Amino acid sequence: MTRRTCSVRARTRAVGQVLSVQRFIRGCLVVLALSGCAQLRGAGAGVQTETIARFPRDAARFAIEPLTDSTFAFTPDEAKWVTPGMTGIAVDPGRGDALVAKVRVVSVDSAQANAFVTGQTTRIASGQVLLLIPPKRVWWKERIFWLGALGGGLLSSAAFAWL
Repeated sequence: MTRRTCSVRARTRAVGQVLSVQRFIRGCLVVLALSGCAQLRGAGAGVQTETIARFPRDAARFAIEPLTDSTFAFTPDEAKWVTPGMTGIAVDPGRGDALVAKVRVVSVDSAQANAFVTGQTTRIASGQVLLLIPPKRVWWKERIFWLGALGGGLLSSAAFAWL
């Protein structure tokens, strides 16, 4: 019986193949992590400039009080996100949220905000409401981002420990 021994070259080749598989898996994990972050990055960044065909049901509603024929005041209360330059619509809840006017917020104080009518279908009156869409949160403040980062970190550390 002869004992077979592996040559140094064969053992080096086997170790090199294991290391290349480990590098490949690590590279795949990095690419997956970075591509997920890149997709989340574009989700909420920037200012919303496109027009919305239909306002969502969860848009913030503010009671309005007319000041002149082209301006009105409203109280943003706890909505700290209301800023000058935001656009919205005034609707009449008595007529099934029929469009009354398109508006732009021009000033915001601690107690009240003023808006300017940019397009009007009927006269602004008391009892009508302003609809504003809250701005989207930036990607790094979203819970789903941090859950994905935590899950990816746990998955990659488990994969590195296993290899």
